Order: sequence, then structure tokens, then C-alpha cells
Amino acid sequence: MENGIASKKQKKKQEKAKETQQKSPVQQLKNEKQTRGKLKGDKTPAKNEKQEKTPVKGDKTPAKGESKKTPAKSPKQEGGSPQKKTIEGGVIIEDVRVGNGPLAKPGKFVKVYYEGRFKNNNKMFDSTTKGPGFEFRLGRQEVIKGWDVGLAGMKVGGKRRIICPPNMAYGQKGSPPTIPPNSTLVFG
Repeated sequence: MENGIASKKQKKKQEKAKETQQKSPVQQLKNEKQTRGKLKGDKTPAKNEKQEKTPVKGDKTPAKGESKKTPAKSPKQEGGSPQKKTIEGGVIIEDVRVGNGPLAKPGKFVKVYYEGRFKNNNKMFDSTTKGPGFEFRLGRQEVIKGWDVGLAGMKVGGKRRIICPPNMAYGQKGSPPTIPPNSTLVFG
């Protein structure tokens, strides 16, 4: 003899099985997603619920409540301010963006784009930002001393700020009428 309750459950299962056979695979997936959150013990959120992101290896976005911790990188990649470094003659260099090409070495030709400004008032006195660039042989005293030492070791494709004290620029004489005596110059 068959139990009445059991047979009703069986009939519902059979009907549901027939429905899923008749529906397309896309419709079946939609139905499964809608009912998934309703099942007891199912941790998958229903359609309207927000899902917290679980960190995955190689995922660059931190999960909710986490901070992104990465090893120290070059100044531009790090997103922080560039680190200042004082070199020969008191010249200060800041790598704004580290290039990925070969190093600039003394005796080699280099081509630069720059803006020259006075440190005391930030007024621009010279620039080369377009065209073929300004080309010279590094370390051959064709430019101010601050450039010869400040550009050495820079990689092609990089951007560097160079602060030249008067003794590494035009000194006590200046370069009249453009550059007054004892001017600290900033190139970037």
C-alpha cells in the first residue's frame, strides 16, 4: 500500500523533472540561480543579495575590509612621492618615473625633454618639450655640471626632477639676462 504524502512528493519531483527536460539550458541555469539562495544551508547568495568578494591569488583588488599590501616598487608604481637623493655637488635627483631602457652613461649621446624653472619663484626660464628634444654628449661639459651628474644613471623612458644648486649650474655669474647670479635651478 502507498502512502498518500509520499506519492504527492514523488509526483512533484516527476513534474519538475519533466519541466527541466523541456526547458533550455539557459532557462535551467536561471531557475537554479533564483532558487539557490532559498535552500537551507546554501551559502550562495540569492539574486538580490550582495556577495562579499573572496580574494583570489593574482587578484589585484583587496576584499572588503582588507588593505592592499605590496612590496616597495619604483616611485611611479608605488603611487607615493618620489624619493629625493643628493648626489655629487649637492645636486638633488628625484625619479618621478623609472624608465625601462638602457642607462645613460658618460660619453654617450642623450636626448632630453625638460622645463627649467627657478626654485625660488617657480618661473620657467627655458624648455624643450616637443620636437627632436635637446641632444648632447653626457659628461663632456657641453651642459651645466648639474645635468652631467644628474642625468647619469637614468634609464631611457624615465622622468627625473633635477635640482641644481648655483655651483652646479651657472654660479655667481649667472647667465644674463635670463638667469640671475646664484640661482638654484629645477629641471623636470
